[in-house]
Amino acid sequence: MSHGGHFLAGAYAIAALHNLANHGVQTGDAVFQMAPITEQNVSRFSAALSQEGWAGLDVHHLAESMRNGEHQFDPVRLLNLRDARQ
Repeated sequence: MSHGGHFLAGAYAIAALHNLANHGVQTGDAVFQMAPITEQNVSRFSAALSQEGWAGLDVHHLAESMRNGEHQFDPVRLLNLRDARQ
């Protein structure tokens, strides 16, 4: 078992830069929740973390949620949002 969540820092940084560049909004600190990556869910995480999986990341949606005060980045929640948009 491993714990994943630290990779979200890259997505957070991209969304924060988007907000600053396009909206003049500085984003506050984020909380990165860790989630266990186990034998039962590793395929879901590995698919999301592949090059093709990152292409499904909606930076605009993340940036908007950050402008609305959302700073909780839970890997499972983000996977659910990504899956709902596909």
